Amino acid sequence: MTNRTPNKSSEKPKNKGKITSMNLKTTFLCQLASVALTLVGVAMSQGQDPSSPIQQSLNASSMLLLKVQTDQLAIPEKIKQMQEEHKDKPIAALIDASQRNLTSIRELGKGQTVYLSVDMPFTAAVHLRATSPKAVQASDLEKIAKFFAPEIAIADRSTSELTKIDIGTDLVSASTKVLSAMPAEQASKWQAGLESTKEFPVQCVMQLPDYVIKTFREIQPELPEALGGGSAEWLLEGVRWISLGLNTKNATARIVVQSGSEEGARIFAKNLPKLVRTVVNNTVPDKESALALSVLIGMIKPELSGDRVVVSLTDDENNQSLLQFGAMVASSIMAPITATTTSNRMKQFALGFHNYESAYQAFPTYLNMAKKKAKSGLSWRVHILPFIGFQELYQEFKLDEAWDSPHNIKLLAKMPAIYLPTADMNETVELKPYHTTYVAPIGKRTVFGQNEPMQFRNITDGTSNTIAFVELKREHAIAWTSPEEYPFEEADPTAKLRNYNGKTVIAMFDGSVTSLKLDLPKETWLALFSRNGGEVVDLE
Repeated sequence: MTNRTPNKSSEKPKNKGKITSMNLKTTFLCQLASVALTLVGVAMSQGQDPSSPIQQSLNASSMLLLKVQTDQLAIPEKIKQMQEEHKDKPIAALIDASQRNLTSIRELGKGQTVYLSVDMPFTAAVHLRATSPKAVQASDLEKIAKFFAPEIAIADRSTSELTKIDIGTDLVSASTKVLSAMPAEQASKWQAGLESTKEFPVQCVMQLPDYVIKTFREIQPELPEALGGGSAEWLLEGVRWISLGLNTKNATARIVVQSGSEEGARIFAKNLPKLVRTVVNNTVPDKESALALSVLIGMIKPELSGDRVVVSLTDDENNQSLLQFGAMVASSIMAPITATTTSNRMKQFALGFHNYESAYQAFPTYLNMAKKKAKSGLSWRVHILPFIGFQELYQEFKLDEAWDSPHNIKLLAKMPAIYLPTADMNETVELKPYHTTYVAPIGKRTVFGQNEPMQFRNITDGTSNTIAFVELKREHAIAWTSPEEYPFEEADPTAKLRNYNGKTVIAMFDGSVTSLKLDLPKETWLALFSRNGGEVVDLE
């Protein structure tokens, strides 16, 4: 039982350090970790002339190249059998969604080879590029892209020779970006990566641009805690490029890691199990799922081949059993991992929210940055931008105008990727471009939506007992700059909230983030939304 007595926890948290700048090391590492998108673009062949789709996709900033022979995409027979054996379990839904997506890509790709390139991000904006011959229409590329990231906007950049589309969250800036020519040495790495897995119909090659590696060596970064901490030198020396080859029909695969030397490969192979276990333990919140995944990974043994580390999955019986086990583990950890990603984003929102209140002695729920006693026409998501690393974007807004004014509406296309909902391959609802699902509840006693300024002292029920942010289902998403938020129905306050296996992720005003059962009594939810009701809340 939680007794919501006045002033018990309504004081401002003591650990709210104001954000003033971003550490260079952290910036680079976070940018690398944030790129985890899987989109595609169509190309006719692997021709190396300057006008070929693959050449048009790569530049000096490229960090990932995906190649798919679409006519070879299919679910392995062993996995299909699992779908029949586990009809009422999450694994069946995962297999069904995978099969639908592969079939759609195969049909849209018309049997041709598919390419995607991802550039190294300089900001939190996500930007990708897809190219194809004129025989493939931009609408087909767009349909393929929407299967993988429905929330990402797409712009047609076709020329007289090629069909080209840009995919990203800041297409306004991307349209003016001048691409740098790729150095010959960097081009040879891409070629070597593709050559090492050339027999596989699906290939993914990853490498850091030369200038990024040079910067890393200069600043000598430490690995983040999520990767085990310590010096990153062994990782820089141990990985020049990585190539993944995959055959979805017979479930065979190969991963090749090119090191700088034989010694670098040996050290990388030695540290790899520890690195993977650390990532699993920091990524998978459910202990049983984390243990199962660790066991699975422990069954995969890397081999040394000169200055390369190779991991192979063949079609023998042992590896096929491993594949089935892996599919079961994957289905069990998807929801917890997605929920954890959402939790991390909400924690950033809460910190930005607290820093705003420290700077302006009011929440961004009513007053604008000029402290005028008038409601702001922009969302709190805009007002906390300087406190989550987007000072320049924030300065572009006219704070005394509505979110959809002729000036401010143009900035809708510059939506930071942090406001995108976390991915879910089982999701069938398409999200409108530049819309978000992270919102604040609005009601009679909530902090948001009132006709007066709000501060921590107004939350007399306690900051640890009052919800600040929730996440909506995609069909209820709103434009990220709009102050519309979530005016919930008291008869069913959780009707529009996102469902993670019966729970939803929420952030409290003290900065804590947790998951609550959606089927809690409505009185409990209304009490948690309230800032000053004095209710007793039972979360047991």
